[in-house]
Amino acid sequence: MPLDVGTVVFKSGTITFLAPVNGMETGAVFLGQGHFTLKPVMPLDTQEMIRRSGNEIAEEDFTEIVFRFSSTLAAQFSKIKNNPAEAAGSADGVFEKWRSKMRRRREVPEGFTDAILQSDTMDNVDADVLAAVYNPNHPVLSTHI
Repeated sequence: MPLDVGTVVFKSGTITFLAPVNGMETGAVFLGQGHFTLKPVMPLDTQEMIRRSGNEIAEEDFTEIVFRFSSTLAAQFSKIKNNPAEAAGSADGVFEKWRSKMRRRREVPEGFTDAILQSDTMDNVDADVLAAVYNPNHPVLSTHI
């Protein structure tokens, strides 16, 4: 499945969709064997990839991944729906692990480092998904992996 300049290949496994929000699918959890490839299009991006990783292309195998998306990407995922063979608890555990690593910001930072690392400029995935669900004119939500 192409996603911008990246490609996600699901080799084997199951996709469990998150509960719909306002009738719209907003995310999925994949468990199984997959592969992600990222190949920059612009020469400057390729140079930056080489500088940071030593390679022109990023390649990564994965066994679990969480996708959050709006209606545009939901249509792509609906083509690959399946009946999950995994226990629902497995997908729940992966999603909870993902949520525990996502943005958690206090309204009042506890210190300078907290203010820098957790400022209001950080991406708020849940807010972006809800904005896309409730406002069809909201800009297309990018994929968060």
